[in-house]
Amino acid sequence: MKNTSTSTETINTDKNNQVEKLSVLTPVGEITVKENPDPEYPGVWIQVNGQELVLVDYSAEEKTHFVRVWTKKRDDEGDDYIAKIDLESND
Repeated sequence: MKNTSTSTETINTDKNNQVEKLSVLTPVGEITVKENPDPEYPGVWIQVNGQELVLVDYSAEEKTHFVRVWTKKRDDEGDDYIAKIDLESND
């Protein structure tokens, strides 16, 4: 079986050389990781072809990390994720 995948990684940085996003090109589009802009929930968004589908973040209120997964039709006006995984802290 021949592998025709030719992925290309791109790392965009700002003027202070801080990573803004990491993108990987695949035969069917692009997977991108970007920082979550909400300072109350530091973490990263994972996008597939421009759709924000996964958020991995930290909740100071609950003192734990969460992984939240949305469908392709994510509504920006609420917590309508389809899965929420609570990653217990090491405390």
